[in-house]
Amino acid sequence: MIWGYPDIPSGFCILMPTVPNDRTAHAAPSMWSVRPAPPLDAYIDRIWGMSYHAQTPVALPRILPGTGAEMFVHFGQPFSAVTDTGAIDVLPRNHLLCVRNVCLDLLPSSNLDFIAVRFKSGCILRFLDQSLGECFDHPLSLDDAMGHAGTVLMDRLHGVSGRDRRVALLEEWLKNRLQRRAWFDPRMAWATRELYYTSGGIQALADRMGLGRRQLERRFKAQEGLSPVAFRQLARFQRTAKTLLLDPMQPLIQTGLDFGFADQAHMVREFHAIAGRTPERLRDEMRARLTFYCRSSSHQRIAASPTA
Repeated sequence: MIWGYPDIPSGFCILMPTVPNDRTAHAAPSMWSVRPAPPLDAYIDRIWGMSYHAQTPVALPRILPGTGAEMFVHFGQPFSAVTDTGAIDVLPRNHLLCVRNVCLDLLPSSNLDFIAVRFKSGCILRFLDQSLGECFDHPLSLDDAMGHAGTVLMDRLHGVSGRDRRVALLEEWLKNRLQRRAWFDPRMAWATRELYYTSGGIQALADRMGLGRRQLERRFKAQEGLSPVAFRQLARFQRTAKTLLLDPMQPLIQTGLDFGFADQAHMVREFHAIAGRTPERLRDEMRARLTFYCRSSSHQRIAASPTA
């Protein structure tokens, strides 16, 4: 349990405002997370959701660049976001987010009810009808991302009520989508996880895979839309930012060193290049917002879903 938010599993972190007020203490979003059943758990990190209905809007996060992808289905008010030009854009009610090069500032909302699927790095292509690069940096409607099957899913999800039934329906649909696609290279999906979790060099990874470096770079970029070097840089930023936002008391410099930054200047330079902010400023700005980051141990199965 998180202090002040008894309905939220401990794997989710709500970043309290620096000076909590009475209105914040009386209304809190309800969040949940479940582990998908096999074989989906090899490709999907979690299925999760949030509901919030109150007079006082809740501050939603700034979506930071990362290495995965997220599918959102809204039953309440869809997200609104501030674009790079400063305009306010209402996102599609059902959409895919695959943010790599921009930040997406979600506006506060007082009417939230959504279910989301968080895909692991390198795995969203098992479910798409198009290349990954076409999905980067702008909300893509599920009709465009999944074709007619996406439309059918949305109609079915909006036709049922209750978290358990929606999760079971969503898992069934995802299993039916799980098939070998011409543009999905399982070896490159493995390479993304190696780059995400290890600090070895690109040449060492190519050697382990029995590939030349240029061959690895060409195949990796064809699938992920990024070079291995750019992906590793983004993964390092994502893992560091996640730790700092979930555990705000963590020392900045040591956290950066733990995730592979050479020194403070390296960390500050890379954060500014990716998020337009220093690590300290980013952490301070996010204190008064929700974060969609969560710890790995937060999964819980629910009754209507198949058992693991």
